[in-house]
Amino acid sequence: MNKFLEKYSVPVSIMIAGLFVAGAVLLSNFYAPKNEDALADVSEGIEEETFYQYAAPITDADRILGNKDAKIKVVTYADMECSYCMTFEDTMNTLVSEYNGQVAWVYRHFPLDFHENAMSAAIASECAADVAGEGKFWEFMTKFKDAVNAGGLVDVKAIASSVGAGGSAFDECYSSNKFADKIDGDYNNGIEAGLQGTPYSVVFADGTPVGMVDGAYPIEDVKAAIDPYL
Repeated sequence: MNKFLEKYSVPVSIMIAGLFVAGAVLLSNFYAPKNEDALADVSEGIEEETFYQYAAPITDADRILGNKDAKIKVVTYADMECSYCMTFEDTMNTLVSEYNGQVAWVYRHFPLDFHENAMSAAIASECAADVAGEGKFWEFMTKFKDAVNAGGLVDVKAIASSVGAGGSAFDECYSSNKFADKIDGDYNNGIEAGLQGTPYSVVFADGTPVGMVDGAYPIEDVKAAIDPYL
């Protein structure tokens, strides 16, 4: 693990009662895990700072922004309604652009129960991509962020329609919970990988998890985490 990753590695606190205290810069976030056994199962016989190694391999089912063959992929477990996640979204968009094909961003869902629109946004974003192409996932995310920041009622179906991903196919996907297993899988794997608060990112180099960035750190810090592997 490089010096940056060692410096910001936050030990995972395992609470059998089911409450996790969000670490790093996210001290205000609390949530109850949906799968308490998942974290307990992977905790035996390993060092807590290496939990990131349990991040699931990247597959075609993941939402990937940028070059899918990039040497470095930053896998982020996030809640679309989380303000820290929104900040980190801007950071990752900038990094993907600046690194010109060397870095890609992988988004995985970790909707928090106390954000009323988080789960609906996760479902709607997946359905938008399903019915109208991968790019609509990222367009939906941007429009959703704008709607949350504007305040007032957030209508995920209207947002999907505004990016060209509405209609009967979207409605069927959304109402059928087509992506429930995918979202739950992302959530549970986030716990297995050591997540304490959102956003939580695992850095993959050549397909192997090499470290993590636990929080919405500034772009310079994220660069320090990925540059040694380029």
